Amino acid sequence: MAGIVDWIVAFGVGILGIPFVQLVWALSDRGSFLGNLFGGVTVWSIPGLLLAAMVTHVAFGLLMWSKGSTPGHGLMGLRVLKPNETRISCRRSLARQIVGSPLTFAYLLPLSVLMVAWIVIAQRATAADSLLWIWEPVKSVTQHWWAWGFVVCLVLIVVNHVLMIWDAKGRGWHDRLVGAVVARDRGVD
Repeated sequence: MAGIVDWIVAFGVGILGIPFVQLVWALSDRGSFLGNLFGGVTVWSIPGLLLAAMVTHVAFGLLMWSKGSTPGHGLMGLRVLKPNETRISCRRSLARQIVGSPLTFAYLLPLSVLMVAWIVIAQRATAADSLLWIWEPVKSVTQHWWAWGFVVCLVLIVVNHVLMIWDAKGRGWHDRLVGAVVARDRGVD
């Protein structure tokens, strides 16, 4: 449940981040403001959402380091700690957040990069034939990543949750990797 709450918050921030990314694109020196604003909708809206969601997950890692919990953990009355009930380091907190969120960092991040590359190359390939050799492979990888990348990440998520169920302490691979446990919040610093 804590992860679901965190995802809702991350995508809420992502939705709010889209207008910011659009505005930055519209203020670029290429073309008119309105032309950039409406042209940027197709190029930057989905990557803007995903970028804001990824930045939010990194912010959650920093919050976990400083407070011991993400918004989801806090709402569920949980804290992420070392086995000796002290806070985990910043590096370990960020590593836990990134490895524990394969949908964000193993699916959405590459998808965002691929989508932007595909669109930018497609826009420039018509002007310069030298880019046509790379446009088709990028397009193909992007189209295949939509489905296969999602399947791979879902399998990773299921495997991690099965590990949590089988582990006596309810740890997933991200907890094992950084040496963390999720415990009831008892106000321990």
